[in-house]
Amino acid sequence: MPENLNNAGRILIADDEPSVRDSVGYALAQEGFEVTPAIDGTEAAEKLVGDFEFDLLILDIMMPGRSGLDICREVRSRSAVPIIILTAKDAEVDKIRRAGGRRR
Repeated sequence: MPENLNNAGRILIADDEPSVRDSVGYALAQEGFEVTPAIDGTEAAEKLVGDFEFDLLILDIMMPGRSGLDICREVRSRSAVPIIILTAKDAEVDKIRRAGGRRR
């Protein structure tokens, strides 16, 4: 556990599945992170307008509103913040590719 919980970092978790959002958020909060939830892509995009202060983004790949990949591309065009993409898909066509990269 971090010695100074106030400096653990701020994390945005965007997932339309409450059980995923809540369980990941709870685990991170227990480690001292400040967690900001977003229930879908639209809410996540609203929280990322302008100069946001998150140290990490965790985005579901498929959400109502805007997808995690769309948000990732937009954020990556203006920030180097680390981004983790979550998905429940496992088919070859659904595998995550680097944002902005070409499909294989």
